[in-house]
Amino acid sequence: SRTFEQDPAYGLRLLADIAIRALSPAVNDPTTAVQALKQTEDMLLKLRTMVTNAESIRRMQRVALPCIAAARGTLLKTEADNVFATFREVRDALAAAERIQAELALQKQGLPADWDVHVSIGIGHGPLLLVGDHDAYGSEMNLASKLGEDLAQAGDIFLTERAYARLGAKKRAFVARRAAVSGMRLKYYAPRKRPGASNRP
Repeated sequence: SRTFEQDPAYGLRLLADIAIRALSPAVNDPTTAVQALKQTEDMLLKLRTMVTNAESIRRMQRVALPCIAAARGTLLKTEADNVFATFREVRDALAAAERIQAELALQKQGLPADWDVHVSIGIGHGPLLLVGDHDAYGSEMNLASKLGEDLAQAGDIFLTERAYARLGAKKRAFVARRAAVSGMRLKYYAPRKRPGASNRP
């Protein structure tokens, strides 16, 4: 037997049948017909959101993966809307991050607001334990993930203290900040001006 999850069109057909039957002379129940139409509208909106989210992730990956490769990065894995990669140097990771943000900013021009793709990025530097070809563990990986997922907002690129220490001359383009994340007090570094954005306090 079919389910709504397996075949959303099946649910839409049932709702259409209910509405048509409710409007028939034999039943004459306009309230039920209106409710069926409302449920149909809700289902279509949910389907649109699912399609939009899936396409947004694909668009993000189509931008991010070539930028990672161009900066001599190694893709570890993609997981839902996350991308994990390693680089030879922090400056390579930063170059990829800046290029990703710039490319996405260009692509959003002319698109509806709910089709915009925004990313937030955390960069760390330190030893990793590689497990297989796709998993990596280490304190800097954890910190970078917290910065990118829990603290950064759309368009942000945040660096851990150890990553910042490897920047060399580019250090002056970043400013120190502090925040509490998951009960931890973190010191991290953010660009004085985000790519494609105005300064924030």
